[in-house]
Amino acid sequence: MLKQVNIALRVTLPLVLLLITGYLVWFFTHLPTMVPAFLETTPVPHASDAAEDPCIWIHPTDPNLSLIFGTDKDGGIGVYDLSGTEIQYLDQGRVNGIDLRYNFPLDDGRITLVVASNRSGQCLDCFRLIPDTRRLLQVGRVDVGGDLQGCSMYFSQPEQSYYCFVTSPLGTVKQYLLQGNRIGDVTGKLVREISFDSRVDACVTDDELGFLYVSEQKEGVWKLFADPGVNDDWRHQVCKVDRFGRVQPDAEGLAIYYGMNRTGYLILSSKGNSTFAIFERNGKNAYVASFGVGSGILEAGTAIDGVSGTDGIDVVNVPLGSNFPQGLLVVQDDYNDGENQNFKLIPWEFVVQGLGDLLKADTSWNPRDIGLSTY
Repeated sequence: MLKQVNIALRVTLPLVLLLITGYLVWFFTHLPTMVPAFLETTPVPHASDAAEDPCIWIHPTDPNLSLIFGTDKDGGIGVYDLSGTEIQYLDQGRVNGIDLRYNFPLDDGRITLVVASNRSGQCLDCFRLIPDTRRLLQVGRVDVGGDLQGCSMYFSQPEQSYYCFVTSPLGTVKQYLLQGNRIGDVTGKLVREISFDSRVDACVTDDELGFLYVSEQKEGVWKLFADPGVNDDWRHQVCKVDRFGRVQPDAEGLAIYYGMNRTGYLILSSKGNSTFAIFERNGKNAYVASFGVGSGILEAGTAIDGVSGTDGIDVVNVPLGSNFPQGLLVVQDDYNDGENQNFKLIPWEFVVQGLGDLLKADTSWNPRDIGLSTY
């Protein structure tokens, strides 16, 4: 019997060691590139899992005056300048997702429309941004009903219309047509409902290419046509969730980095391994690379903690002052080193430098042109 055991060990032990060695080689060769956090916002006022989704506004004349909006799931919306300092807080209730579009027609003019999904009111809160004061003013509320998650606005070039998509933990995505009425309020009409097999969280739209991307938390990211009535049954799975893969549960925040000539990137928060997966924006959305956000040092010498368990993200490709000459990435941070959750700011060139030849910066495409007749 002992002899048989020795024989078995001589046969199986090398195989076990080979498997362990192979796993270690795979693990260390698949560690993500880390880029440092650069700045951070004031923590949200509520504790626990409160910070959720950021959104970046580009100032029309002075990029240094651009803003970041960040949702607080237990209280409202924070408004931050590019240093991360909070300059306004709106007590709106349990706000989850937030997004904006430029040039929305209202009051015989064009405004920046900011829309947030409000779980307390089961609605979409609509705001106009006043550029001179950099303050939000509510201009409408669209009843949705039921529990809400993320939201994403969309400008349809074929229809010259503005829409908002809103997701639900029940696995549905609703699409609303947004319009301004005679008294200067924003109204919404449900035009489409999309079903998924399980909980959906974030979504993002590509205004130029006409696609909607939805993150189904335990399954992956789906690509659909954004315009209602355009092959509503078609969908393509960009990536799958895998406990040991590049996207680990949950699939969360989504953002698009625009480039000229239909180039650019789709970025996804892989919450399970605290990384961000990058895919090509065009074609079949081929996978490019992944990275994480580590700790950084402020100019004053103060340390900023790294990023983990991110929910919402946003990115812009245009220069926003001297700190962000090639664009800005903003990500939610689940664990903010002993404080309430907040949002971290990363210059896009940090990501480009970290990933080398795999990525590039393109500051020539202007999101503020969306909705203009010349767009």
